[in-house]
Amino acid sequence: MNEEGISAWVNNSPVPYCSYPTKDYQGTASAMAPATQGAAHNNLLKSLRPC
Repeated sequence: MNEEGISAWVNNSPVPYCSYPTKDYQGTASAMAPATQGAAHNNLLKSLRPC
């Protein structure tokens, strides 16, 4: 089973999003501020939702 994640992101929305290292929003959330971009090292971004 392949469980790759996302390694880079851009938040073009006006709201903050939270990324999680596992699917189903499990684990410690990392905030993604509006109008920012970044990287999730080792493809650790597995799920995403507004904070």
